[in-house]
Amino acid sequence: SGHPGLAAFWQPPVGLEPSACRDQLRELAGTGRLASLHVFHWWPDEATRLPLEDGSEAWAGYLAEAALAPGSRYCCLEFVRGDAPAQLEHDAATLRRLLGRA
Repeated sequence: SGHPGLAAFWQPPVGLEPSACRDQLRELAGTGRLASLHVFHWWPDEATRLPLEDGSEAWAGYLAEAALAPGSRYCCLEFVRGDAPAQLEHDAATLRRLLGRA
């Protein structure tokens, strides 16, 4: 339980299948302590940064789970492929599309 002001900043565990990540997120969201989502797409490990668009299906599921949680939250976009500003812009556009569907 902990302090009532304590909230979580969730990110999908690297290498865990999307269905298991959704289950984990659903459980956390059910506690009412989901504050933010750390949005990125690595697969199959943290050394392999991919465009967020490549993980769109998984992230659509994560955002749908988060949308069911009470309250509001933020999405933080980080770890873009090649640390490239152009990739950040592309990933941000992908995230905006995904949020529009969630």
